[in-house]
Amino acid sequence: MKNILTEVLSKLNIQKTIEGLADHLPAKMVGSVVISSLADIGSLLGLFCGLEFLDLFTKWISLSHDYWVRTYGKEFTDKHGCLWAYVKWLPECRRFRYINSSAMKNQFTSKMLTYAILVFACCLADSSIKKVGGVPFIGVIGISMISLTESLSIVENLSSANIGIADSIKTLLQKKKDSMKG
Repeated sequence: MKNILTEVLSKLNIQKTIEGLADHLPAKMVGSVVISSLADIGSLLGLFCGLEFLDLFTKWISLSHDYWVRTYGKEFTDKHGCLWAYVKWLPECRRFRYINSSAMKNQFTSKMLTYAILVFACCLADSSIKKVGGVPFIGVIGISMISLTESLSIVENLSSANIGIADSIKTLLQKKKDSMKG
């Protein structure tokens, strides 16, 4: 075992590796700080994109439910409708232009730009608070409100599609949102 370890270490040439790390060290450090900061903000915006896509998908489910209630009546939808049925009916709803993707796309783009501006503003505010020795809190509040708003929208979409437990969750989320406002 000792011979294998010695052989591996000799082939790695640790001296050259350390010298290579030291080359342009300040630039590498600044670059890593910038990249890690952008990665944090990027991952946060990625999470918001995920929430927004889920909101969009549940809106389509709600529209699918509405389409089938209007087309075949409430009795048919109550008997045959469920989350999986509404998902399966999506292609037909799109084919009959009941779901309009261009309007949804514009709403998505507008929301994501708004969220990006709000997150950036919260990060700037928290950085300012840190500079004067305070405890940053604005980002937590802003990001929590955006996340709660999107979660509430998703649950409202499922509730309007008459999906079981969604009404109870909607009530709880609305109470939490109201308590954060006041």
